[in-house]
Amino acid sequence: MDVQVGIETQGPPTAERLEILRRAAARFAQNQANISVTHTVMPEGHCLVVQFIMRTAAQYKVIDEIAKGFKMDIWDFDDYLDMWITFPKGKPKSRRKGG
Repeated sequence: MDVQVGIETQGPPTAERLEILRRAAARFAQNQANISVTHTVMPEGHCLVVQFIMRTAAQYKVIDEIAKGFKMDIWDFDDYLDMWITFPKGKPKSRRKGG
């Protein structure tokens, strides 16, 4: 299952923060090679998005665990504004037209 965790901060990312987010995702990811962290500038800050694939599970069963794990790792992000978690759907499979 695909997972995205967004961390919104006032300041830009540092190499240390990117590594902290990769380590946080590594606890949940099936394959550490599939962890990616991207950065987007927002009108009032920055958003770091961590994307990874984890074992298939009911989302309601893992969302609190993911939130707790990330919050534990970002406790010293003094300019932390918000965090969000999404489970984006994969690309839809194309349907074959019968004929």
